[in-house]
Amino acid sequence: MIHNFTRLINKYAAKDVLLVPLLDENAEGSWVDGEWVEPEKVEPVPLHCAIVPMTDKQIYDSGGRYTSSDRQVYTHTKLQTKQQIVYRKVTYSVEEEADHTEYGDFFIYTARRVNPNA
Repeated sequence: MIHNFTRLINKYAAKDVLLVPLLDENAEGSWVDGEWVEPEKVEPVPLHCAIVPMTDKQIYDSGGRYTSSDRQVYTHTKLQTKQQIVYRKVTYSVEEEADHTEYGDFFIYTARRVNPNA
């Protein structure tokens, strides 16, 4: 039986979250009429998700890998590792995925703050 978590994610959804799409690794600029043209710039898109802080237990269990500035992201959208999320003017990098689609309709991602000292 698959459980529907849509209402719960909607209830706690963060506002103004942007997902920065990954550029194609093979995307390179090229020379056009004697001028260098960069690969097409990809604009961030809105992401519907709930973002929650890491618990003290998660930080402790990670052996220092995660800090209080890292977050967990609950979403229906499949993300890619190293994709970036911008939330409250802070950029996070998607590090780990927990796929709960076998019994639910969502994914949980661990997102590390890109520059915690900034």
